[in-house]
Amino acid sequence: MHLLRSNSESDFDCGYARSQQALAARASLKGARFAVVKIAFSVLVLLGSSSVTAQTKEANSKGWTVDEEGVDASAAGVEVVPDDSPIQADDSPLQEALEVAAPAAPRRTATISNRQLARNIENQFRQISEMLQREDAFSADVGELYFSYAALLLQAADYEKARDAYAYALHVEKINNGIYALEQRPALRGLFDTMFAQGKSKEFEEYLSRIVWLENQNPEQQDTYSFDLLVQVGNYFIDAFMVRPIAGETGRQYLEKAQRYLSFAVARYEHFPLSEMLMPYGEIALASTLQAKMAGRINRYTSYESPRQRSINDVENAQPSVNHMVQSFTRADYYLKRYLKKAREEDSPADQARALIQLGDLNLQFKRDSSARKYYELAWSEVEKLPADHELRHQLAKPVTLPAYFYSKTRSEVQPNRRSKLVPMTFAVKSTGKVGKVTKFDSEDENAAYFSRARRAAKKLTFRPALIDGQLVDVDELHHDVRIFLTGQPRTEASTKRNSATGESQTAPEISGATTDES
Repeated sequence: MHLLRSNSESDFDCGYARSQQALAARASLKGARFAVVKIAFSVLVLLGSSSVTAQTKEANSKGWTVDEEGVDASAAGVEVVPDDSPIQADDSPLQEALEVAAPAAPRRTATISNRQLARNIENQFRQISEMLQREDAFSADVGELYFSYAALLLQAADYEKARDAYAYALHVEKINNGIYALEQRPALRGLFDTMFAQGKSKEFEEYLSRIVWLENQNPEQQDTYSFDLLVQVGNYFIDAFMVRPIAGETGRQYLEKAQRYLSFAVARYEHFPLSEMLMPYGEIALASTLQAKMAGRINRYTSYESPRQRSINDVENAQPSVNHMVQSFTRADYYLKRYLKKAREEDSPADQARALIQLGDLNLQFKRDSSARKYYELAWSEVEKLPADHELRHQLAKPVTLPAYFYSKTRSEVQPNRRSKLVPMTFAVKSTGKVGKVTKFDSEDENAAYFSRARRAAKKLTFRPALIDGQLVDVDELHHDVRIFLTGQPRTEASTKRNSATGESQTAPEISGATTDES
């Protein structure tokens, strides 16, 4: 998306003025086309109503049930022109009315298993049909009915018709309230949700940019309408990277987009107190940490050059990765310290403790052990000001695998799109956050064949050490499920035996050990 290139809100004005001028031209033709549109819609509504009635009778005659085949409820609806296409100022009112009212080509309808939802969709369409016979096609009441109709279609996962209905509701809002009216935001949010449900990032980014653009045209309106959307999109791109954590251009773009949206949310809404909303400081730190891990993977290559020349090339090739890691740490450290500063200004011990814990986690992951210990000790001094049963006391009393930042919105765990297995293990965690002695499996254990891979994966983990009475302590036994990625079959004793006659190895392919934290 070309918008959100920086924290400046003026970026959202680019490329949108032309479409707004076209919409203004369409609005000026409103009076001339109302009569024609009403006639065209009335004809379509009569046809659509008869189609709905026929489909309902057909469903009843076939005896469809909710549990078996469901009810086909996304029957003939009033088709509208989506609001995405450019609108010319010299359009003929008659021609445009016919384009709006003309039935579209047959579409694949969604089969709805919820009978009540099917009835609601049919009733909503019937209300639209009846209102169009009484009022003009662009009245505010018709727009509200279309908005409700679109919400039901979205709930039924009939995305094409939901988008058309939301687009028509948006068009009605523009005609009745103006092209700069904030009343357009709910319809744009519906279009955003429709595209988001389908994973169409280009489209839902565009609808989000239009919402922010409208808010920029109304600076007197101060609310948090866009905050959830910005954080939602930021988390979407973090998840997109974690599903397939590759150190390529696509992965880099995912993380940069995530940071762009999240940092924009901080710049726009940070003046709200922490008691009302928490900024996505943790999400930015997570994206930066992932970016640093990605940058740390140096791609070594084979060449015909001398060993000395290859060594020089490797060093030169590694330098950009080191710089990227420093930049990633600096960015995360900057935003977490902004969180700490804001918490101190508002005199919030709990938020100060959270910010200090996150700073400790960040430094520990970047091998800055002494700084991490200092931040953890400062965090405990703030935790002591809290009640004895506060959740932070319990969280600090046991080791936690990193990264484990405090997020502004709930983040669900995302697994890479690879075949994997969770192996339950027991091992020690040192006060430095490193994994110590790993307990071996019994020979009868079903996971014994995976022990060596899981042990290597466990050694790569970094933990926030247990903090008790302000001191970082060792934990002798921690039960933890370690994820390994499967690229072959587990190696067993039988598979390692060599055939004495042929001398061929029968060893199965090695399973590469890694964890989600290494992704």
